[in-house]
Amino acid sequence: MIQFVEGRLCAAFLLVALVAGCGGGGGGGGDTAPEAVPAADYYPLHTGDRRAYESAYSDGTKFRYAIAVGAATTVNGQTGFPEQLQAPNAVQSDSQVLVKTESGVRLIVPGADGTFEMIRLPASVGMAYAQHFSASGEDIDQDQVADVETYDIASTVAGLETVETPAGRFERALHMRHQITVNTRRSTDGVVVTGVFTNDYWFAPGVGMVRQGGLSSDGEGGDIVLLAHKIDGRSTDTTAPRLTNVSPGAGQVAPDGTRIRLQFDEPLMEADVAVSAVTVRDSTGIAVPLSSYSPLANEIALTNLDRWQSGTYTVEVGTGLTDLMGNPVAPFTHTVTIDASRTGVSWTTPLDGDPAATLKSGFRAGFSTLLDSASVPGSVVLREGNTVVATTVTHPGGSSNYLEIAPATALKPLTTYTVTFPTLKDSAGNPVVQLAPWTFTTAATVTASAKVTAAVRRPLAMR
Repeated sequence: MIQFVEGRLCAAFLLVALVAGCGGGGGGGGDTAPEAVPAADYYPLHTGDRRAYESAYSDGTKFRYAIAVGAATTVNGQTGFPEQLQAPNAVQSDSQVLVKTESGVRLIVPGADGTFEMIRLPASVGMAYAQHFSASGEDIDQDQVADVETYDIASTVAGLETVETPAGRFERALHMRHQITVNTRRSTDGVVVTGVFTNDYWFAPGVGMVRQGGLSSDGEGGDIVLLAHKIDGRSTDTTAPRLTNVSPGAGQVAPDGTRIRLQFDEPLMEADVAVSAVTVRDSTGIAVPLSSYSPLANEIALTNLDRWQSGTYTVEVGTGLTDLMGNPVAPFTHTVTIDASRTGVSWTTPLDGDPAATLKSGFRAGFSTLLDSASVPGSVVLREGNTVVATTVTHPGGSSNYLEIAPATALKPLTTYTVTFPTLKDSAGNPVVQLAPWTFTTAATVTASAKVTAAVRRPLAMR
């Protein structure tokens, strides 16, 4: 899974914690014999299996991703199945290898002198076992040398419990708890940095991991729950993503600088490479050069790399866009009308729609033509809901076509703000056209997008 450890996100199912407060299991007491764990397949592994999850952090950030099972492979003389983490908007995806035998499920840890035993079988409630190994770890002192990490793990079969997630209700899920102590020796000075993490996992027979929880020694926490799954060809989600909004909409005449935005009812896996699946053509049928970004995992924003010319354009969405479970978006077309003589907002920092904007001193908005400096004072309205937030607005003047906007007071975390330009004019004295407010939500300490970026930049296991 995706795990936040010592200020960084790790995309591994297992060893370092991410989540807070997940109930305890049970166990035998007194003269009562411990309950035996029923024989079952607690971690199905078939080529093509897929599980979709949502991570929710204690700081309020959330994101969704999928885990896909690849073809069997051999690593260090052991045959297992690679699991690939696939996050929307990720620049790459990473994988880890799991080995399943009659004695349980183990994770092959890259560069380690041992494996991590996720599930040990046969088992009974209350059974405990210890694990220890070393691995080549993070370069925490940034000297270009991987620091050595040692792992001491106290594992316990915590219980057989009922778990409910958006994917359903799972009876008698196997609850495993792993308390992990990681000692990292810095190569520069030999100082050992210690982290302690408690991870809880619930595995449902015939499904796999349905929930993960835990808590790190520095108080970082969150929760992971199963959204949907496809096991051995049988999927719980076969519904295609649905288009919910297109901007500019039908009947609107958009200004120069316009971004075309497509919004869907769920995250898309390939939203960051939308230019390969979306085409915009002018009235003569010539394709417009595009770039794309996704402020949200369920949204695609398209930018014309050339200047818009006045006229009608056709947006064509073909094959190639899918949701987390691989269901494809149905092809569709949409018509956009542009009046290039009208000045519009061409870019913003943070991005319009950003769900986790980090704002230190202020932000900027750029426009498709030069501005009238005399119209700048009082032309920017920043709002939190219906409340206007005071700002200082600076226009460099001359040939500059952007504004610098500084709030008079620090913006609140995890709060949505809107920006409008009701009285701003271009250098010809024409009003700047804004079809919809510029909207963003401020981040907590660490943004969800930063977590995803960190996840796909790092090796998966044990990091």
